[in-house]
Amino acid sequence: MDAREIIDGFDRILPEQEKALQLAAVNAGKFHASNSPIFTAFTQLQFFVLTVDYDMRVMLRTLLADPQSRVTAEKFLALTLEESDEFIGAVIGDMKKALRSAGNPASTDPAKNAFDAQRFDEVTAQYWVKSLEVV
Repeated sequence: MDAREIIDGFDRILPEQEKALQLAAVNAGKFHASNSPIFTAFTQLQFFVLTVDYDMRVMLRTLLADPQSRVTAEKFLALTLEESDEFIGAVIGDMKKALRSAGNPASTDPAKNAFDAQRFDEVTAQYWVKSLEVV
């Protein structure tokens, strides 16, 4: 696959991803202080992940399509990766905290049955193992 094919792939998927990111931003803002800590944490996590993914794809496309922008694109790609590494633990931690709180029998969180806390723990544990392998 050559650079032009990769750029074309980004050109096809980025508009769709931009719409998903915009919707996630609306949801994160709208439900930031909802009556469900789980839903609040989930919308924040979703927005964070979609933002990082979108930003990385835009920077990679820029690197391939505009070689004269290489230094700037590399800098912003590195910043995106650094920021994601710095904040992913907190965002995942907020979700885990909300899920644990909802596990309390007295919880009134309307989303307490919407997520499988054990599965979330399994998936995030796998994520941390894989992230350590990359380093």
